[in-house]
Amino acid sequence: MEYLFWCDRSDMCACFDENKGFRNMSFIPREVITDYANRIPGRPDRYYGGIAVLSYKNMLGFGVNPEYFVRACLSSNILIVAVEPVQTTITQTKIMGVVAINIHNSKTMEIDVIGTRSHHTAIGTHLLDIVFDAARKCEFNICFLKSVPNAMRFYLKSNFTYLGTTKHDPVFVMDLNADVNLQLKPRLQRQNSGNQILMERVKVADVENEMVTDEDKAEGFGIKRNIDLKKFIETWKTLKTYQPWEWLHEHRQLSTFGVGYYVKSKHHISAKFSYGKSPKAANKTPASATFKRVQTRLNNGLGTRRRSP
Repeated sequence: MEYLFWCDRSDMCACFDENKGFRNMSFIPREVITDYANRIPGRPDRYYGGIAVLSYKNMLGFGVNPEYFVRACLSSNILIVAVEPVQTTITQTKIMGVVAINIHNSKTMEIDVIGTRSHHTAIGTHLLDIVFDAARKCEFNICFLKSVPNAMRFYLKSNFTYLGTTKHDPVFVMDLNADVNLQLKPRLQRQNSGNQILMERVKVADVENEMVTDEDKAEGFGIKRNIDLKKFIETWKTLKTYQPWEWLHEHRQLSTFGVGYYVKSKHHISAKFSYGKSPKAANKTPASATFKRVQTRLNNGLGTRRRSP
């Protein structure tokens, strides 16, 4: 795979830009990789390129609101797109995975969205690995994210710590100086991409009961609710270069899955998660102008073109 790289924060991205594994594409507007799409010959309803089309057809970022996914790819500070080796142009190259990142300060980064091509395995882990490697070299200490329920198992298996929930979202954090230990598969696997995907809808409470804490062993402890992310970000900003976040290591518990952790709270275990309408988890009917424009042109056999300024 090749990794295409965009960044709009020269003050924070200069170090990322030095990574030889990234192909700097900042001279090309991101709309090229989000809007352009070409049908794969002989494969009805399958496409090269076009993050917008792939997202709305559940072929990329499955489980995340497509409008949110596309908007993040256009607006986040960093966009990294994993593609098959570019033979012609990036608009005719198969997108394998995408990660969009926001930078909060010189010590803290947030994964806004991450999505991999449907029916392909191990790509998400490889994406995280290259992102974490670059972040450590750039002296970032903490990476956090707000997860959709269906992705919670993946982050626990990837050795993240379940920090708790905000009003709407489960939050995971990775101490880049102590916890990065991803189990990379030796090769990426491609499955039959012609099969229809049926995603199991899960709830936050389901994953908590299955993988996070055993109520019989919790002894009155539970999951932290309504955590103050702004306060955490201010704390992370004070960490010194390569300094682990000691508070995290002192207060967390190994998950019942045996990989990944969660932070215990002193409230009673019966405290429930207050379900909100996360924009990432919402299951809305595709209706954005971007999708309509792309879909209309594809149906007319015209391809797509860059959005007018």
